[in-house]
Amino acid sequence: MSDHPALSAAVVDLRLGKGDGVTVCQRLQRLGIPFVVHTAYSAEDVRRHSPTAPIIKKPARPELIIAALMSVLN
Repeated sequence: MSDHPALSAAVVDLRLGKGDGVTVCQRLQRLGIPFVVHTAYSAEDVRRHSPTAPIIKKPARPELIIAALMSVLN
């Protein structure tokens, strides 16, 4: 049995309080779980850590977040 729940996709912010969103992105990549990055950081900053993940700039309407998630699930 796996030590993590099955995920179809994720939305990740690079700044997670005291946590590290970059580490979360790296783990999702290793597990083959698609994700989008929802952040106020520049695209250049995100691309250093997650070169292929769609980026949604904060603030974003919920429809944009849903559309980005749908794009990584197809």
